[in-house]
Amino acid sequence: MLEHVPVLLDESAEFICSNLVEGTIIDCTCGAGGHSRAFLERTENNVKLICIDRDKDAIEIAKENLSEYGNRVEFMNIRFSEIDGIFRERMINRVFFDLGISTMQIDAFEKGFTYKKDQKLDMGMGKNDITAYKIVNEYSFEKLVEIFKTFGQERFSTRIADRIVNERNIKPIETTGELALIIRKTVPRNLQLKTLSRIFQSLRIAVNEELSELEKALAISIDNLDRDGRIGVITYHSLERNIVRRLTVTRDDVKVKKKNPGRDEIKNNRRARSAKLYKIVKL
Repeated sequence: MLEHVPVLLDESAEFICSNLVEGTIIDCTCGAGGHSRAFLERTENNVKLICIDRDKDAIEIAKENLSEYGNRVEFMNIRFSEIDGIFRERMINRVFFDLGISTMQIDAFEKGFTYKKDQKLDMGMGKNDITAYKIVNEYSFEKLVEIFKTFGQERFSTRIADRIVNERNIKPIETTGELALIIRKTVPRNLQLKTLSRIFQSLRIAVNEELSELEKALAISIDNLDRDGRIGVITYHSLERNIVRRLTVTRDDVKVKKKNPGRDEIKNNRRARSAKLYKIVKL
């Protein structure tokens, strides 16, 4: 398994940990605990950390990776849209989101997140009511087009959805390899890689309700943080960035700055190419 390298690690830790002498941080996308470790390293014992992740396998890995910090860390296997319960029970000072998919999820969990491997069509992060298999094999032509257009911004959405429906009428589409082959047969060769990325992204977003999850959690965080509270959000595509902008642009009680990764980080970590850190401060 490839090691997952956290994106914008120093910039995120500096923003989240600066001027925090005591209090509680919520890491809403704990994963293997890369950013969480940086938060713990840069704060004293009076600062506690709540690590949440909807994937119980990720939580178990994070528990092992952060075991040295003992009772400074609490782990919760929940969706981050459920953090309203945490806000009701304690004072929260910082909230952090690193959106998107991690190397660990792609390589270790075999959930079918990538077209580069032939795996079962799942794409679920934790327990989900639906899978990519169900969407691809059972959703109507019109619903497939809507998903590909809305969540993938894919111009070949109609053509791909039509091909999928035709193929599944012959036999179910069971693996990422089978789906990738259908897409490759449908679009021009020079556009295949970007189209594959967009279609797989759209299915992952649909399966996990990623955009509605983000909207709920970010709104809860902004509404409940006190003055000088901070929210860090690392986004990877325009759909996520649009939500951040929409929830902050009309408010006069927040200040937002954006930070891009440097050239060296982009060179050394491919995931950083599309990353942007939004630094939100409650006024």
